[in-house]
Amino acid sequence: MFDPTLRRIEAAFALLITALAALSIPLPRLCCAAPDLPSSPVQRRTLPSGLRVIVAEQPGAALLALDLRVRAGSGSETPETNGTAHFIEHLLFKGTERRGPGEIDRAMETLGGELTAQTTRDATRYATVLPSAGWRDALAILADMTLHPAFRAADVAAEKRVIRSEMAIARTEPTRAGFGALSEIAFGPDNPYRLPLMGSETNVDTMTPGALRLFWQQWYRPANMTLVVAGDVRAAEVFAAAEQLWGASDSPAPPETHGGTAGGAALPSSPPRGRRRAATRHADERVGLLVGGGLVTVLVGFPAPSAGNADAFAATAGVVSLLAEGANRGGGGRLTDALVGRQKLALSVTADMVAQRGESLVVVTATGRRAEAAKLEAALRTTLKRLLAGGFTSQDADMARQNLLAAHFSDDTLEGTAARLALTDVLGLSASGTDDRRLYAARLERTVTWDSMTKAAQRSLTDENAVVVVIGADAP
Repeated sequence: MFDPTLRRIEAAFALLITALAALSIPLPRLCCAAPDLPSSPVQRRTLPSGLRVIVAEQPGAALLALDLRVRAGSGSETPETNGTAHFIEHLLFKGTERRGPGEIDRAMETLGGELTAQTTRDATRYATVLPSAGWRDALAILADMTLHPAFRAADVAAEKRVIRSEMAIARTEPTRAGFGALSEIAFGPDNPYRLPLMGSETNVDTMTPGALRLFWQQWYRPANMTLVVAGDVRAAEVFAAAEQLWGASDSPAPPETHGGTAGGAALPSSPPRGRRRAATRHADERVGLLVGGGLVTVLVGFPAPSAGNADAFAATAGVVSLLAEGANRGGGGRLTDALVGRQKLALSVTADMVAQRGESLVVVTATGRRAEAAKLEAALRTTLKRLLAGGFTSQDADMARQNLLAAHFSDDTLEGTAARLALTDVLGLSASGTDDRRLYAARLERTVTWDSMTKAAQRSLTDENAVVVVIGADAP
């Protein structure tokens, strides 16, 4: 959740990914490839219940990371149920059939850990880092809260106020407000990715314990979960403990929605090239007053290949990495060079790729002075068009591969390792050589070339495919 007092981060804009399955972290300022660290052994097993378990053994580590992903997010919702996945994320901390409000947090703190959670389009994440000795008890807490939530009416009523407060705070943040508006425009009318992660205020206000339980029964099944454990553990022991806790289940996984809708139909993609109207949306009066001050934020979005379309996704991510970062450029990317350095219209520029099982999204964000909003928007779009239309060289491809490789393995902490393994599984990339640095480098060598990057830019990153949102400026 966003509210830090609740200690759970709701990441509406957290999945910044510039590789086939990079971590949910900002792309680092790169000058060279990451050190060639040996890969830890990774073992996978699907239990009789359908639970997928991934273990990264790190002998001698004092701490241990747990990361449980439920493949249910806002992409699993309809307009009528929108906000349910996020509401359940909140509510699971309120207790279970045998634990009262606050007891889950206290139990985890007793073990030396702190449980965090976030809702995205493709999944809901529950994660913690704690001393290795407590891993069995921590697993038991995760199993209890996901399999036996209480859904007490009093807790539902109380959490409505918390979520409404979180929604109000989100509207004051240019990036979060802009990303929500951008998604609504970028994805087609029947695509659940266009729905807000937290839902509408009306949906939150009318949420009932029965509706929440119905969604939970549909999606919170072991066959729809992935558990990752990274630390000083033996894989065989983790598999046995997880099988005991999550048990055997005859229930099949829910119908696919991440890259498919309920019932198995294909997830609607954005309108074809040539049919998309570039749109500029200005914040409503409340957002403009709260977030703007003397600044304006311009976001340009491009619907992009899904993470499952691995080759096209990697090539597109390579292009984005050059826009965001330039190796041996002292940390500045090509957009920064142009808009911050030469034109001096922007105070900062970022280029991100949000990887998803359905259609992904490239987001370019520029912040500047409010008085120059129109100039900044025009300059950003013109600069993007010029940079993307010129094609790429073999030197560009080398730089892009360095950026992607370093970003993918940038966080070698236990938490980072667990998050990367969990995310690659949610995105359907576990068997794509993403665990091993050398295999991943070889994959990038094949898929990220000057030719593939040029074609990716021509296919997805064109001005006619762009959608634009301006936050903090007066409507024209």
